[in-house]
Amino acid sequence: LYSSVLININLQGANLESADLRKANLIKSILAQANLKNADLRGTNLKKSSLQDANLENSLLDSANLQEVDLTDANLKSAKLRQSTLLVNSTLTGANLEGSDMEEAKLTNAKLDGVNLQVANAKEADFSHASLTKADLRGASLQRANLQNANLTGADLRGANLQGAILEGTNLTDVNLTGTTMPNGTTHN
Repeated sequence: LYSSVLININLQGANLESADLRKANLIKSILAQANLKNADLRGTNLKKSSLQDANLENSLLDSANLQEVDLTDANLKSAKLRQSTLLVNSTLTGANLEGSDMEEAKLTNAKLDGVNLQVANAKEADFSHASLTKADLRGASLQRANLQNANLTGADLRGANLQGAILEGTNLTDVNLTGTTMPNGTTHN
């Protein structure tokens, strides 16, 4: 399926485990509850697609276009979303991104409420204006991440690394910062 054009296709519940979907065009497609475990989606265009409850564990999504995508409750554990993967205006509410690699990903205005980002690598990721209420960011690497004007109300950042992160205008109400490395390099007690 490399470089395929599958615009507006319904693949709900499909088993696409380990599929090669690199550079495919899946704009406005339905992949809800699909199994995309270990799939190669590098450079794939999934703009405005639906991937609720999809299994994307250990998938490769580097440089993919996931703008305005619905990934509610999706499993992205250990997924690779590096190299400017676009998740602008996307919904990832309740998604599991534990151990994912999101270095330099663009998540501007994304909805990440209740998301699991434990031990995720989000160095230099752009979370500006994103909503991360009650997100689990324990042990996450957020060095030099842009969290400007993001809402982290009730988030758990225990043991996270925020060194060099931009927190201007960020809502940190009821955030647990125990053991967190702050932007200036000090550890919060």
